[in-house]
Amino acid sequence: MKLIKITQESCRPCSVLNAMMDMLEVEADEVIVVKDFDTDENVKKYDIMSTPTLLIVDENDNVVDRVSGTNPPQISALFNKVGKL
Repeated sequence: MKLIKITQESCRPCSVLNAMMDMLEVEADEVIVVKDFDTDENVKKYDIMSTPTLLIVDENDNVVDRVSGTNPPQISALFNKVGKL
C-alpha cells in the first residue's frame, strides 16, 4: 500500500495539507510513500474531484480509500488505516 498526495501549486488548502502531513509523517509507518502529482495529469486515472486529495492505493494502483480536503480527523484516520494495512 502507498499513500499518494494529489495537489496543485496554486491551491491554498494544499499548503495547509502539506503542513498537516509534515506533523503526521513523524508518526507514519515506513511503508507510506508520499508523492506529489500534478492534478491535471492524474484527474482521470484516480477520479479526482478536488484538491487536495489523499489516496491509499494497492500494489496494482487501485484506490482503496481517499480523503479530499484538510479535515484533520479524516487525515489522521487515513494515516492510521495505512499503518494497519
